[in-house]
Amino acid sequence: MLQQINLGARIALVGLISEYNAVNPAAGPNLRPVLIKRASIKGFLVGHYQHQQEDFLRDVSQWLKEGKLKYREDVVVGLENAPRAFTDLLRGENFGKLIVYVSDDPTAK
Repeated sequence: MLQQINLGARIALVGLISEYNAVNPAAGPNLRPVLIKRASIKGFLVGHYQHQQEDFLRDVSQWLKEGKLKYREDVVVGLENAPRAFTDLLRGENFGKLIVYVSDDPTAK
């Protein structure tokens, strides 16, 4: 990935969940392209921006309604498929957030 970054790129580093329980840290990436291309890497956690949640929800909801923002869900149907979904998640075979759909919300109106 780093070999393909643009000049002046900005890279968001969000979480390291795959490293949480690692006994030995994974070998690091080649950061030479970051240096050569004067890229910036800024780490953050969602909690750092909690104060902007209301604005975020308003703006993103509007962008979704207008079709300005596209998303893709990785949905596995049925509780019986949850173990396979979890295994796929750990193997990195999912795309983004993985959802196990069990049933419609009985409390929804």
